[in-house]
Amino acid sequence: MELKENDVKFIGPNELKKIKEFDELSRRTKDSLGDLLIQYELTKSNIINNFLEKQSKYKELEEEIKQQFGEKIKVDINTGEVTIEQ
Repeated sequence: MELKENDVKFIGPNELKKIKEFDELSRRTKDSLGDLLIQYELTKSNIINNFLEKQSKYKELEEEIKQQFGEKIKVDINTGEVTIEQ
């Protein structure tokens, strides 16, 4: 059956139900992906901010150690031994 201009026809109730079910699934999937993306971005932001905070504290510690021992030093992270950088 072909539609002609100005014809009004309807699909069957089963077809309409399937289209509506798919439309609902599509909407829920998009909503879930949006929620997931938001959660991902928030988590990523928290991790980055935490790292930047720790990095800042590390830089402060690094400066304290340099003031105490001099600029060109190496610290063995296993033993804590401080040597002059070659």
